[in-house]
Amino acid sequence: MNPSNKTSSRYQAIQATRHFPGQSIKHLCILAQVSRVGYYRWLSKPTTKEGQISEQLKALLKQTYWEMKGKWGYRRLTMLINRRYNCHYNHKRIR
Repeated sequence: MNPSNKTSSRYQAIQATRHFPGQSIKHLCILAQVSRVGYYRWLSKPTTKEGQISEQLKALLKQTYWEMKGKWGYRRLTMLINRRYNCHYNHKRIR
């Protein structure tokens, strides 16, 4: 895991737990060993086009996975999504 992914996952953890009672952003940033400035900068950063496409793909995968009652693996899901939506995603991206 590269350092930027590690930091991003810390920011995501702060985002997920910030609504718990008694948790301040300052305290959560100290626990995660990140700066508040960095957290707020990450929070205000616009999503990239690639990030938006990944989110759409994630939603398609979840929908398709549950349509198949959770029995299909990544290979069959990759083939189905590529055929159904006329696109080409690598199986590594689906996995």
